[in-house]
Amino acid sequence: MSKIILALDNISIDDSIKVVDDIKSEIYAVKLGIGFFYKYGIDGLKAIREKNMKVFLDLKLCDIPNTIETALNAVLSEVEVSMVTIHINAGAESIKRSLSVIESLSLETMLLGVTVLTSVSNENLHDMGYKLDLDSLVVDLARFANNNGLHGIVCSGHEISIVRKETSKNFKIVVPGIYIKESNSPDQSRIMCYSNAVRKGADFLVIGRSILKTEDPVHLIKEVNYSINNIL
Repeated sequence: MSKIILALDNISIDDSIKVVDDIKSEIYAVKLGIGFFYKYGIDGLKAIREKNMKVFLDLKLCDIPNTIETALNAVLSEVEVSMVTIHINAGAESIKRSLSVIESLSLETMLLGVTVLTSVSNENLHDMGYKLDLDSLVVDLARFANNNGLHGIVCSGHEISIVRKETSKNFKIVVPGIYIKESNSPDQSRIMCYSNAVRKGADFLVIGRSILKTEDPVHLIKEVNYSINNIL
């Protein structure tokens, strides 16, 4: 099974469907974020799912428990996704209610907790008034997520090793901010090469522009999958 989740950010639904047709047998899932969901809604999700493509729905829900429960039920009762995200700092009750929605609909959807966005640096964190550094905050959130039943978390590659030590064996780690070749991303400060993330223990790698901006995405994905299999 591939570890690659292809991020379809800032492209049209028609282009998204074309990409899915080309690469669906080579990746684990596609990531659809709030930009896609706000623009295309449930119908857009269904259009991707109808291609027999797994979906990581990155909604990053963060609200009071009742609102999150209602929102999640509205989506998942219409279309099944493989993964969906909630901010861990929404709290234990929001996590509990979200898990209850998934269970009540008899779904196998993984509920993942967002720790700290990859765009945030230690300096940003301190500017916001946090006393902890990034590693400590991410580990605290990961422990909380694990203890409250989340299936895994989303964190940068830099926190994989410490999260692995502090969470259970089957706890999934999904890593965005992944590049294939040396990259200088303007909107992410905590990024990592895919090979390093795999060696550290990432379960899934969210990759977008590094693949989509190449002339032959399918060939590149096959190369990365081959490389990952050799690492493992």
